[in-house]
Amino acid sequence: EKWLSAAEIAKLESELEEAKKAGPSKLSQFIDGLYLKASDASHSDDSSRAVYYFDKLVTLKPEDEFVKRKYVVELIKVGEIEQAMEVVSEVYQLSRHKDDTAGLLYAGLLSALNKHEQAISTYREIMKDHPKSEDSCLYLCKTQIDLKNMTEAKKEVEACQKKFSKNPVFPYYKGKIALKENNENKAMEHFQQALKIDPDYYQASIGIGLIYENQEKFEKAETIYREYLNLDPNNFTILSR
Repeated sequence: EKWLSAAEIAKLESELEEAKKAGPSKLSQFIDGLYLKASDASHSDDSSRAVYYFDKLVTLKPEDEFVKRKYVVELIKVGEIEQAMEVVSEVYQLSRHKDDTAGLLYAGLLSALNKHEQAISTYREIMKDHPKSEDSCLYLCKTQIDLKNMTEAKKEVEACQKKFSKNPVFPYYKGKIALKENNENKAMEHFQQALKIDPDYYQASIGIGLIYENQEKFEKAETIYREYLNLDPNNFTILSR
């Protein structure tokens, strides 16, 4: 990746000024060409150039939500997380009632910056705006568990499991919570429930196997791992046990 040279920037600025003077039609053509340059840089994994072009586009089309989303992706690629968060926050406010994607990205960036309480609030906002947003439920639960907010985590997981009963991740999370509370029997029940929902959910198989290993019941652990490998012989995580 490389940034634009001073000469390239000067040329682009000159073209922009000429397009502005020439009127709306020429400016529209310039913007279309700039978008093609930004897209080409993005597809070529040249995010530094893509960031520059998308930054210009956002200035020229401040209400264009699609361009801002593209800009955010390139900012993340070059590690400009703070700036990405500012832009995605704007996109979230513009689109929060349309779908959950911008909100999920915004909350994820908040978590990456260790702004966990804000992330939790955002996930709850998304769930209020989009009751069918399974991902917001999932990440809310995960965040609460990672922060060891077990009282809140239990409430969130219980509520999410009722709404999304066919997703094995929620009984799996219940198992993780039970393990953190040193209740292996209850954890085992939850992991088994997750496998009943989805036999391919290997995280639950590992959870059961680890309980058996902790209890020094190594043959039982091996049996669990072998049973899963019958379904997925190339699962590296299970093979590494």
